[in-house]
Amino acid sequence: MKTKKIHVGKHTIHTETFGDPSAIPCLLIAGAMASARLWTDRFCQLLVEKGFFVIRYDHRDIGESSGVDWQKARYTLSDLGKDAIGILDACDIKRAHIVGHSMGGYVSQRVAIEFPERVLSLTIISAGPIGATIETDLPLTAEEKAILDQTWKVLLGRRDGPSLEATIQNFLPVWQYLNGRFPLDIEMTKTYTRDLLTRSHHSIRMGGNHELLMQNLEIEKYRDILQKISVPTLIIHGEDDNLALPRNARALAHAIPNNNLIMIPKMGHMFFDPELETKIVELCLNYSLIPSRK
Repeated sequence: MKTKKIHVGKHTIHTETFGDPSAIPCLLIAGAMASARLWTDRFCQLLVEKGFFVIRYDHRDIGESSGVDWQKARYTLSDLGKDAIGILDACDIKRAHIVGHSMGGYVSQRVAIEFPERVLSLTIISAGPIGATIETDLPLTAEEKAILDQTWKVLLGRRDGPSLEATIQNFLPVWQYLNGRFPLDIEMTKTYTRDLLTRSHHSIRMGGNHELLMQNLEIEKYRDILQKISVPTLIIHGEDDNLALPRNARALAHAIPNNNLIMIPKMGHMFFDPELETKIVELCLNYSLIPSRK
């Protein structure tokens, strides 16, 4: 792994790369309050072994990237998309495969719409649409409301402990809940959480700038915008995702012209399980990366 600090406008973005820079590039975009290392070394190496140059990075306001005073300089998904393009520019990459998880899936949609000439393929994991669709117009069912109520109860119920290890332990029920019915790999989860808490220069808490951004999305302003996505798109979603409800995947699939939708039984919002991680990589390779690698 090689690290590099990249300057995009006023922001410094921490990047980490794997593989041969002359290989076909794949840019991984993490979600809200998630660091680059949501994409594990193993995840990245599996792609490298198939001939890809892999880039993962910390968004602004997380990890080793620079922070922003939200009250003075609010930003949007489009701004985060421009960060991604800035990374490609700094690496002298003309076009890349884009893989985004959760908020990263939303960011990747903006990249594909605003910079279609820079995108080889798009993979959206555990995310919803950036524009209004027929599905988003439908009111939540009673069951969906109950699921979301419980989700926010779990997310907001986490508390910092008296020590780092205690705090890591307090994260585990949250990750277990978000992992769906797949077994939670404890060591994998603790490694990620420890890195998240110790490597970040910014406060890791509910209500951070990424959460504020997502809470203020105005998808109604962008009705029918997803029809502008022209690149091959893979949509991966868990049937047990209790944060980005499965209706989000259906909305994406109905709105994006050239897509494959894969619903994974037992999968929740996260993928803290080596078996599931491998399955996601294989799906990317089979449906979006290798078929459109040129």
